[in-house]
Amino acid sequence: VSSENTRQRCGRAGRVREGHAFMLYTKHRALRVMKQHRVPEIQRLPLEEIVLQLKACAALQERFASGAGVASILASAVQPPAQAGVDSALANLIEMGAIRDGADEVLTPLGHHLAGLPVDARLGKMILFGAVFKCLDPVLCIAASLSYKSP
Repeated sequence: VSSENTRQRCGRAGRVREGHAFMLYTKHRALRVMKQHRVPEIQRLPLEEIVLQLKACAALQERFASGAGVASILASAVQPPAQAGVDSALANLIEMGAIRDGADEVLTPLGHHLAGLPVDARLGKMILFGAVFKCLDPVLCIAASLSYKSP
């Protein structure tokens, strides 16, 4: 939560009818300790899913063919992620078998399937292998419990 979020919540409290905003932190914390703006998602979340989506995007295939890598495309974002995060995501995807090791960073067949799933790459691989080995029901239960994010 950022101080900007706090001001937005207070503004919504009385919009339609009279209301109050209750915050579970002190005014001192809100004004002096919290960051003014939230850190963008691309800088705070793992990048494996984004890298897979970029590699699978048909509109970017021409840029990849001309030698541009995922790192250069992500570097052109408004608030780019750290280079270490991009390198880590690529290393994880290579280790998982979703991207072929090499300068061209080509998606493997597994990578194409993982790019189409709206879950973390590791969970997606687990689900795909659960289907291949005909044990999908228990694997889906495990994946659902692992993908739960507390509010």
